[in-house]
Amino acid sequence: MDRLSCEDVEKALVALTLNPRELSESERVAILAQMDGCEGCRELYEDYVRIRAGLLRAVPARVPPPALKASLMAKVAQTSAPQSSAPVAPAPTPAPTPIRPQRQTPANAPSREEKMGVMERLLAWLRNGARMPGLSFAVAAAALVAAGVLLAQMQRQIAAQNAQMTQLQTTLAQQATQVAQQQQQMAEQQQMLAILADPGAHAISLNPQQVAPNAQAKLQFNPDGQIAVLSLNGLPELQASQQYQLWLFDSSGTPLPSTTFDATAKNVVINAEAKFGGYVNFAVSVEPKGGSQSPTGPIALIATS
Repeated sequence: MDRLSCEDVEKALVALTLNPRELSESERVAILAQMDGCEGCRELYEDYVRIRAGLLRAVPARVPPPALKASLMAKVAQTSAPQSSAPVAPAPTPAPTPIRPQRQTPANAPSREEKMGVMERLLAWLRNGARMPGLSFAVAAAALVAAGVLLAQMQRQIAAQNAQMTQLQTTLAQQATQVAQQQQQMAEQQQMLAILADPGAHAISLNPQQVAPNAQAKLQFNPDGQIAVLSLNGLPELQASQQYQLWLFDSSGTPLPSTTFDATAKNVVINAEAKFGGYVNFAVSVEPKGGSQSPTGPIALIATS
């Protein structure tokens, strides 16, 4: 037998769950093989199994009234007894079952059924079947199965929508990060343009050392400001675990850590904790990626203000 599709399995699952004998052995094998490789089919089958369990619990066992037993026994005796001309006494008529009056509730009060979900209402409907003359258990079971299928489909749709929402939130977060980075770059460019256009800005050249013999660097800043622009060119490439780092020397000659950058950097905006006019020297060294608190590697550039 050819492999079944998910649609074929979905149509056959009701029979497999409620009455497997309706299916041939080859059909059952084909359905189980499809469920083996399809998580969606397995989930739907598990939904049907839970629904079947609810059906088995839905209608409680009832003890027949004594009058019904007497009536059945009389009919059996009448059928098996030999024919005779003597009249047979009619079977006693069973006493009518008293009908309990239903409780009255206010018209505007929500009923218990209105407070229950779809599955709970159908189960209650089955439990109270004795109050509904003409109710077919098969129809009720079919309705419950249909409601269960609908509920399972809705749950899968909700799960898919939640996954899409999560993906959308992730995308929005990534876009927000990109926007923040672009805003930071724009702010740095505005700061850089302001310093380069400042007529009171100082320009200090940093001299190349043995580590970067062909490098060129210039630091521009206003002595009364705390922002500078470091222009670079010709720095040699470093290992992936290394970066260049700028050092600002205070009046005591202590190097203070500043910005880190790669060899490809051209213009780097420097933010200092004090006015640049208070620093007495500047240098660039090779440091581990992320920078250091004090110089640990060779000096690549150095200048005296």
